[in-house]
Amino acid sequence: MLYPLDDTIVAVSTPPGRGAIGIVRLSGRRTVEVASRVFRPHAGSLPAAGIPVRRMVLGVFVDPAGDEPIDTGFLILFRGPRSFTGEDLAEFHLHGSPPVLRAVVDVLTRLGARLAQPGEFTYRAFVHGKIDLAQAEALNDLIQADALWQARSALHHLQGYLSRTLRAWKEDLIELIARYEAAVDFGEAEDMQFFEPGEAERRLDSLVGRIADLLATYRQGRALREGLRVVIVGKPNAGKSSLFNALLREPRAIVTPLPGTTRDFIKERLIVDGLAVELVDTAGVRPTPEVVERLGIERTLQQIAEADLVLWVLDGSVPLDAEDDAVYAVLRDRTFQAFRNKMDLPSAWPPEAFTARYGTPLRGALSCETGTGIADVMDAIRAAVRDVQQSWRDHAVVVTNARHEACLRQARKALQRAQYSLQTQAPEPIVLEDLRSALRALDAITGETDVEDILDRIFTQFCIGK
Repeated sequence: MLYPLDDTIVAVSTPPGRGAIGIVRLSGRRTVEVASRVFRPHAGSLPAAGIPVRRMVLGVFVDPAGDEPIDTGFLILFRGPRSFTGEDLAEFHLHGSPPVLRAVVDVLTRLGARLAQPGEFTYRAFVHGKIDLAQAEALNDLIQADALWQARSALHHLQGYLSRTLRAWKEDLIELIARYEAAVDFGEAEDMQFFEPGEAERRLDSLVGRIADLLATYRQGRALREGLRVVIVGKPNAGKSSLFNALLREPRAIVTPLPGTTRDFIKERLIVDGLAVELVDTAGVRPTPEVVERLGIERTLQQIAEADLVLWVLDGSVPLDAEDDAVYAVLRDRTFQAFRNKMDLPSAWPPEAFTARYGTPLRGALSCETGTGIADVMDAIRAAVRDVQQSWRDHAVVVTNARHEACLRQARKALQRAQYSLQTQAPEPIVLEDLRSALRALDAITGETDVEDILDRIFTQFCIGK
């Protein structure tokens, strides 16, 4: 078991630092007992029946060792199983002073509560069936979100849209498994028919198709969760770092007249129309015998492979050459937007020369020195952002999590093996094992397959107090 469940845990649930309000959360079997020992309700705020449930009660928090007051605030009590964790839970709403919050936590631990580990409150909610594993991951995504669309996508999963979709699929799959198990157990009975002709094939085709459609949303879904990856490429001294700085509106990357200044990629995050964008400045692409520069180029190629949008920056002040051809060779099979830079200098080639050489038109021209054309580059980024947002609108469910995508791929692969077994008339036990493998892969998304290392990896990413 990842965390023990038989004790009472406590933690500050608001971010570190000072604020108007700080919340200390307490959960476990001794919650009511411990909370009652540190909270003194104001006269008239507590009914005769005792601390009410799901109501804010005004009072004073004290250290029972000397009955010394710590702070005034509110206590809210939730009784299990109707609480976030599924067990008795209390929240102390205090003033957001770090010494006050520490004092309250110290008193509660002295009275028998244990300091919570990262994600332990959410883990208890998962164990007690309040949320499934996909919803727990979505909750962490919502907390960590730094852009509106990231939060919106996380909330969608937290509300159970993905879980309900998977539940419907699993019901279809379980029925298939049940029939095949019956076929294995009673297959020798000649008068028993477990499927209509072609029925099993049609059901499998439907499941594989639905999983494939969901997997197709992952590229856009990953951009929702992790940010749209925009990679700036070009030969050395084309102005990549200058464009990077211009888009960020700050001198983040070093810019010099010397080619090859950038030896490694640099990442920065910005928000464009409510979506996080990860902007990447890369080392210039060119053939080179220099070891360090070559390593930087290898990392550039890796960034290009992972990019959602590639911005190719060309130096318009010098003729197109073999170094530009080397960049195109890398980008040939990818979608990119090409921009001619250094418009403030005399042009060495017209836009038509680029089209004739590489078979695609330039997206625009710019000058990082004067700022001309930077808005056109931002328009290209905004168009990619709109594509991601529209994909989310067009689909009832979008896959945003790499773990979920891997599980779906495993499920599809298992079902495809089952399809092949049916086509080759393999024995029922072989088909049955593939169907069970697919079910286990889908179960792993929502946590119905209890794999401890998966739980450990997920919940330890949470902040303490959640």
